Amino acid sequence: MLARYSKNPEYDKVHRQKFPTKYGVISQAWQHKDCIDTNHCPEYSNDPQGYIDYMEKNYGYDKVKIDTLQMKSCRFIALSINEADTHIGVIVFESVLSNHFKQQKINQINEYCKEYQSYMCDFIRDGIKLDKSAKVASSRTLNTDKEFLSQFTEEGK
Repeated sequence: MLARYSKNPEYDKVHRQKFPTKYGVISQAWQHKDCIDTNHCPEYSNDPQGYIDYMEKNYGYDKVKIDTLQMKSCRFIALSINEADTHIGVIVFESVLSNHFKQQKINQINEYCKEYQSYMCDFIRDGIKLDKSAKVASSRTLNTDKEFLSQFTEEGK
């Protein structure tokens, strides 16, 4: 995950960084270019068991995983971000409200994502570079610390 935005501060928090490619709307969008599910999933607050059944059947989530979700969305628009016909990311618009995405809004989101595809590619590439840089910097720090500390241990003699 590179970024998350919500007007609700509880949903605006990043709760996890990585997402498996074998289940969920992100998986569907990654494999099929998009996953637009705006009609059938019950709202968790109105029908918890119906929500669990739907998410298990359609997206492979089990009850344990569903229980850990902070935001139990029931409406999804997930679109793959492509560069030179290669999938490099997925952008997800989601809501916990069943009446959130009307057809006009779906069309606007699709058009916006098509128009700004190159900007999203840049954002993803920059995020990947930053993530790699952070990992390299972190590993160098660990090695430097180990080297320094080894001077004061038996190993460093």
